Amino acid sequence: MAHGTSRGSMAAFLAEHLSDRLARRFWAKVDRRGPVPERYPELGPCWIWTRATDRKGYGRFGVGPAGSNRVFFAHRVAMALAGTVPPDDLMACHHCDNPPCCNPGHLFLGTGADNLGDMAAKGRNHGERCGNGHLMTPENTHIYHWGGYDLRRCRQCDRERVRAPSKRRWRPPAGSQCTKDGCTKPLAQKGMCWMHYLRERRASLRQQNSGNAG
Repeated sequence: MAHGTSRGSMAAFLAEHLSDRLARRFWAKVDRRGPVPERYPELGPCWIWTRATDRKGYGRFGVGPAGSNRVFFAHRVAMALAGTVPPDDLMACHHCDNPPCCNPGHLFLGTGADNLGDMAAKGRNHGERCGNGHLMTPENTHIYHWGGYDLRRCRQCDRERVRAPSKRRWRPPAGSQCTKDGCTKPLAQKGMCWMHYLRERRASLRQQNSGNAG
C-alpha cells in the first residue's frame, strides 16, 4: 500500500530539514525486530514504527521546527533518510504490505497505477468496490494527494456526478407575470409578484396571531 504527501513542495521541505538529529529522533521510534514478509523473506524483517499512526496503521512523524512543522508518513521519511527523498507526485509503496514498516529495503517509489498494479498482483484488491458499488479497478480509480494523504476516488462516480442535473433554485419562466388583481409585475412566488406575495404572507401571519390570541 502507498501513501504520499502534498501541501506545497513537501519533498523540498523534507529534504531541507534532514539532519543527524532528525535521524536519531526518527530511528529511536522504530523497532527493527518486526516480522519477515512471507512473500519476500529475502528482504529481511520489517522495521516497525512504534509511535503515532493513522487509522490504516501508517506511521506519522513531524518534521521541522515547532509551530511550523509538517507531518509526514513515517515510511516516506525513512526513504529520505536512506538517501531517496520521495517526490510529491510519487508514492512510497511497501513490498511487504505492512503499513507501519519503515525498512527502506521494503519500500519502492511508484505511481498510483504502479501501486494499484502491485495490489492486483498480490490479490489485495479483488472485488473491492466504492461506496456506490463500482469496482475499484486501476482504470476506474483516481488517486490524488491531499493534506499529506494519497486518496482514492471512483472515476465512474465522478462521471455520474457531472452528468447529474444540478439542484438549482426554481425560477419562473421568462416573461411570466403576476396573476393578482391584474398586476403585470414579474412572477416570483405562488403565481404572484414579490409585493403581492409578501402582502399575502403578512396577512396570513396576522390571521394566525389573532387566532392564537383568541
